[in-house]
Amino acid sequence: MIKHFNLKDINIFFKNIIPDTLSGLIFFSLLPIKNGSKNLSQIIYTIPFIGLILGSIITFPVLLISIFKDIDIINSIIIIIMSSLITGCLHEDGLADFCDSYGGNTKKRKLEIMDDSSIGAYGVISVNLSLLTRFMSIYYLFSILGTIEVLLIIVSVAILSRTSMLYILTTLPPAKKTGLGSAAHQKNIKSTYIAFGVSALITFLTICIFIGYKIYFVSIFAAVFSTLLVSYLAWRAIKGQTGDVCGSSQQFSEIMIYLSICVVI
Repeated sequence: MIKHFNLKDINIFFKNIIPDTLSGLIFFSLLPIKNGSKNLSQIIYTIPFIGLILGSIITFPVLLISIFKDIDIINSIIIIIMSSLITGCLHEDGLADFCDSYGGNTKKRKLEIMDDSSIGAYGVISVNLSLLTRFMSIYYLFSILGTIEVLLIIVSVAILSRTSMLYILTTLPPAKKTGLGSAAHQKNIKSTYIAFGVSALITFLTICIFIGYKIYFVSIFAAVFSTLLVSYLAWRAIKGQTGDVCGSSQQFSEIMIYLSICVVI
């Protein structure tokens, strides 16, 4: 339980933010970054900044191309390709494994399926639906909003959807003794809540100020709802979390935020 925050907590949070963010990018992206020395649990609080950097990289090619030509369908394809390439399909892999695990009848069997490198029918369908839903949502947004507005939304979604993983890692116990879920499990609750605040603030600046408060609050609601849903499903299935659960949370959050914005836009 958090009783209060003070300046010391804020200073500790931001003291090593740059090196810790770079260390986080080593794990969550394929960017050529070296010298990450800290454990994953020590740098996972930088998730909002990791999302900001990755979202900016994902949208940069579209911003550059739009100077010469602005084609909605091409822009949408580029976003989907970039978002997959920059992370090495890390989150899509988690989604596939988590969905495949529903073919198991027990916790042990579900964890075995998630550890299996092969992919089943549930996994294939879930990834295809994720790619299709995100592509169609982004294409729709490009068709009714300005390019800059859509790119700001995409950056914000990259932040919020990844922040959902931090909630999973903080509130659910590791379902097994090894893997990302165990290595990144969070015990520093104050840093977690500060990270939530940073995530909300950055997305406020990118959405609420430049686009509209309605889209901002809908995005926050969709992120919270989808995160709680995945958390509930994970608890019922395996009584905890794994790296695959975190990846699923990111994907579910991204999908739900895009769909919610499309509905209210």
